[in-house]
Amino acid sequence: MEIYYQNIRGIRTKLQKLRESAALYSYDIYFLTETWLDGNIKSAELGLDNHKIHRCDRSSSTSTKKKGGGVLIAVDSKLPSRKINTKNNDIEQLFVLTNTPSGKLILGCVYFPPTSDSLMYQKHCEDIELLFTKYPEAKFILTGDYNLPNLEWKGTEDPIILHEKENDAARVILDMLNFLNLNQHNIISNTSNRILDLIMSNIHILNLMESIDPILPLDSYHPALHISVEIESPVKNNPSLPSLNFRKADYDVICNH
Repeated sequence: MEIYYQNIRGIRTKLQKLRESAALYSYDIYFLTETWLDGNIKSAELGLDNHKIHRCDRSSSTSTKKKGGGVLIAVDSKLPSRKINTKNNDIEQLFVLTNTPSGKLILGCVYFPPTSDSLMYQKHCEDIELLFTKYPEAKFILTGDYNLPNLEWKGTEDPIILHEKENDAARVILDMLNFLNLNQHNIISNTSNRILDLIMSNIHILNLMESIDPILPLDSYHPALHISVEIESPVKNNPSLPSLNFRKADYDVICNH
């Protein structure tokens, strides 16, 4: 199964680029953080036509800020998926249950603004622990911009907290990883040599690398990620049919017409 993750710093001004990119790729799952979406942008406008889109847009209940934030998970339509309601609704987080050929898979995506209170992290971890209890047979892939620059990840084991006294939130996340036997797989640093986007799972990650062809322009603090996992992908229809090469389309002429 092929997965794409990116903190995109806003879709609203990049809709055309997203629609063009969506026509070129066949990822099974998309995780997008900082979508900056609201009710004025419909999911059908995003161009992810072969995916069921689940969103948690920023609102007065999830943040004191009016603009920005938001997370999105898009799942291939051939995989049945539904949003899971959780106890804490004052966090920009989203959980989706999907049934794969290999069994139940729970997907999570969250955005924590910089300097978020450690209580918010505690609530987030509480919801994850409740999901582990409710779905003991499920596998988990949990992603998001956790904005913990003082966590140093040298590998999937033994992360280091820098400036311990200032990092209650980091300790909360590390305690959850240990308690639920999860691994954090992303060790790709940003331009400041920090890792803000975490990929946590209890399944084997075949490969995690920086995307060489991101679907949207990059933010220097958030490398886009391409992730391969050991879960069967949904069967694609008509695999022998030719596909259109949208890269050769003259979009300026089309728009002018």
